[in-house]
Amino acid sequence: MLPFRRAVAVFFSIALSFLLLMLVLLLGSRSMMQDEYRQSKQTLLQAALINEKRELTRALYDHSSWDDAFRQMQLPELDPSWLESTFGADTISSNDMSGILVLAPDFTERFNNSLQPLTAEQLRLVRDFVRQHQISCTPDTRLSSLQQSASSDFLTAAGQTIMLSAAPVVPNTFEASCAHLSYLVFWRLLDDGYLATMASNYNFSQLRLSRGTEPDATQSIQLNTSQPTRLLWSAPAPPYNNLYKALGLSMVLTIILAVLALVFYRNIKRGHQDFYSLFEKNRAIQLLVNPLNGHIVMANQAAMAFYAYPGKDLMRLTLDDLSAGGLSTLQLIGSANPCEVTQKLWNGTTRRVEINSGQIILAGEPLLYLIIHDVTQTHQAARELERSEARFRAIFEDASLGILQLDRYGQILDANPAFSQMIGFPEENLTRWQWIDLIHHKEREATRRTYQALIDGFVDKLSHQQRFLNAGGEIIWTQMNISPVRINGEDSTYVALVENVNEHMHLQQKLQEMAAKDPLTGLYNRRSMEEQAAREQSWSKRHGQSLCVMIADIDHFKLINDSYGHASGDIVLKEFAAVCNAHLRETDIFCRWGGEEFVILLTQTDMQQAWVVAERLREAVEKMRVHCQDQHIRLTVSLGLSDWSAEREDFISALERADTALYDAKRGGRNRTVIVNSEAQHSAHP
Repeated sequence: MLPFRRAVAVFFSIALSFLLLMLVLLLGSRSMMQDEYRQSKQTLLQAALINEKRELTRALYDHSSWDDAFRQMQLPELDPSWLESTFGADTISSNDMSGILVLAPDFTERFNNSLQPLTAEQLRLVRDFVRQHQISCTPDTRLSSLQQSASSDFLTAAGQTIMLSAAPVVPNTFEASCAHLSYLVFWRLLDDGYLATMASNYNFSQLRLSRGTEPDATQSIQLNTSQPTRLLWSAPAPPYNNLYKALGLSMVLTIILAVLALVFYRNIKRGHQDFYSLFEKNRAIQLLVNPLNGHIVMANQAAMAFYAYPGKDLMRLTLDDLSAGGLSTLQLIGSANPCEVTQKLWNGTTRRVEINSGQIILAGEPLLYLIIHDVTQTHQAARELERSEARFRAIFEDASLGILQLDRYGQILDANPAFSQMIGFPEENLTRWQWIDLIHHKEREATRRTYQALIDGFVDKLSHQQRFLNAGGEIIWTQMNISPVRINGEDSTYVALVENVNEHMHLQQKLQEMAAKDPLTGLYNRRSMEEQAAREQSWSKRHGQSLCVMIADIDHFKLINDSYGHASGDIVLKEFAAVCNAHLRETDIFCRWGGEEFVILLTQTDMQQAWVVAERLREAVEKMRVHCQDQHIRLTVSLGLSDWSAEREDFISALERADTALYDAKRGGRNRTVIVNSEAQHSAHP
């Protein structure tokens, strides 16, 4: 801790020197402030005198327009009454003057009004001032060519000082001669009352006149260069409060800094003690090392137990002494943080360790602070994980099933060759897709909802049949199983097993088709017709659509079998089915009910429309010529037609009614359509 004590002592010496320097600077600043203050007051008084003269001159100009007086006067004199009314006591009082004087062109007195009359000496000085500073006029001078300008100054006579301003009064309403010229003089006595008012207005303690030599001439102004009269001033002392505040603040700051330094020192000392305590008791392996030579300065209890050196032998070693070979540990620490090295223990075994390093300063000495983790088991586990991943990759690559690795958003993270071959896309291109984009567009929305249910934890896994579209746009039927892969209890990824069941689905569809279709004509069989009729009945009930049932029976079909053989009869049945299919809509349901008897369910069709369809079929069959055994067989068909009220009756009821109509058509001579509705009203067409 010795370097810290020295640092605190140096700090206190610097703080005391700073305080003394501030005291010297502040005392010097006080003298400079006095000079600057005196100069500013001197300048202020000069500006004040100029302003007072300017105010007097302004009042003079305000009363120097005499056009009306010149019109009324009888030369060579002005009207005394007009002068009296214009420059009376009110004018003097309102302009804060002592008197007004009007002089003729020869500088004789024309008018004089004052609160305190001028002495003869003062009047003489005023005339001399006007004669010296104002224009002169000759009998030939035209006043309109002259310019009015005022002059002002201070004059001292008979123990008094006056401030005066004088200007010529020039008429401008007509051409006038010198006889019309006058000199207007405003003057003000600088008595004690006026000086006191002026001192108050300009923040002086006192203003007074002096005609002799004063001991402090620096605090005075000479009023007139030709006269010795001076205006002395005194002012309040300059404000030294800011200086005193600055000095006091400097002292306070110095004391505060000294206290902070002391507190800082004590905290550092306590912090070092706390650090040493935590360092010793920490369960992590920790070392303090000299950064220059790698010498171990201190080791905590965990380090002593890990390296197992007896006594204090560990503190006699360097980091390189612990190294099991390779580069210098200090070099590795300097190049990477953290870094891994192999170290040997006292018993000769080696351990792989990870070293995290940082620089600290303890007792003024820079040290390397090392936190060491034994990662030997971690490396062993990593090698085992690599072997496990290699086995998984081999299974993944060689599996006959398609395997996908997905994230929670359905993005394909990886796909094995089997899936790539199944779907027809290269493996590297599949990772650009979401797997739902590869399935049939009609199944995407429903599949997206079920996959989201898996992500949200509503189901544990998914197992369903899924239609994919391969690169050629063909449908691939698959059996798909998706399960989450949980790491530390959380779903980190999802694995999908995809089995190609395309052949199985095609076989199943073929079996279903064989069970639902007549093998000779390819039409629905009787059982499928009943299923289709049940669905159409439900649809009709919900939407109020009309339905009609038609039975068609080929006339004299037994005779055809007997005359041409059953093979020819089969050809007739297939040709008959093809002609009827060509004249029916896709929404109509056509089946072979048995033998030469066929049933047609007309959807969204009323009786009038159904009759049109039946007649179109009958006429088309009548025009048929079936080529068999080098002969052309002519056919006719009898048709029974009935409406089907799906809300009130079942399909068989409507079918029986149509069958009755067919019987009537046969009995009526064949090759005709007979209609019967639910009210049992018949009609026929030959």
